[in-house]
Amino acid sequence: MPLSLSIVALSLALFLTSSTWGQDAMTDAANRFVSVDDFETQALEPIEGALDQLIGLSPNPMLSASADISPIEKAFLLLDSQEVAMPRSRYLLRLNQRTFDAVTVSFVEIERYNLGPTIRDETVATYGAENTAGLEAFGIGPHVAWRFAMQPTAKTAALLLAASRRDIPTDEAAKRDCLPRRCLSLEPLDDVAPWSDGIAREVPLKAVGYPALVPSLFDPDVMEITPAYQVLELGIAAGLTETDDGKVSWLLPQRQGGENESPFLLVLIDHNLGQDTFSDAALGLAKLGLDSQEHWTRIGIAYSDSQLEEILSHAEGPLVPGN
Repeated sequence: MPLSLSIVALSLALFLTSSTWGQDAMTDAANRFVSVDDFETQALEPIEGALDQLIGLSPNPMLSASADISPIEKAFLLLDSQEVAMPRSRYLLRLNQRTFDAVTVSFVEIERYNLGPTIRDETVATYGAENTAGLEAFGIGPHVAWRFAMQPTAKTAALLLAASRRDIPTDEAAKRDCLPRRCLSLEPLDDVAPWSDGIAREVPLKAVGYPALVPSLFDPDVMEITPAYQVLELGIAAGLTETDDGKVSWLLPQRQGGENESPFLLVLIDHNLGQDTFSDAALGLAKLGLDSQEHWTRIGIAYSDSQLEEILSHAEGPLVPGN
């Protein structure tokens, strides 16, 4: 064999070996991520099928309807497509990314807590059981956690590699921390950071490949923003996205000094914890190097008269109780 052909053959063999190693390492990392503690691994086809049913069919039969949905938005959509709807809830999402042979894999853990029973207990304490509706009116359902590993491909922004789920017992949920607050606490986000003065604004809905609005469980004639869409609004306000021909794409920063297994992006959403149909949410970006600091973007949001009514604020540094 001529020397030039030998070099080409060797280079191809090394490339294939590297690609195979990268794929194996990525698959192993995805499986390890979802196979922890009491999480039960899930079959992927029914999960993706439920999401497709939620979103609807793509006009292009060669592409999934969820092709352009980011891992962050997709995690909220996947959870909500698998679980019973909750009228009053708290979400906590943690995201990390690692690179395998030039492919960036997203590792997402998302928890949802049913705050209905806690709100009912507070209502009973204030107004008496005789003046309080039954638990059904406040929401019946479990506290849950899901783990998803996703990678981009030529056809989709977030191909699901692995998934797992666990129920969180109520006594455990009461002890868990959702950053500066207990996960079942009714303490608002107001006092956990030195938020900048809120900027009230009205913004139109953007075109996305999933439902941005759903009927309220309190009143089917009232529409509510979905958690997936709210996190997109947070990403835009935090400067973590770019728009090209009307398509919004996430551009997440990288750590200085290399990757590790700690989450660097977090999202908190308090959904309908007050008297009004209102969702209050914050997105936090961790300190990524010596020349950066933790940064939070907060948006309180409601939908009215075909517009989003938002209150936008920011804060630097970690969230601290009673700030």
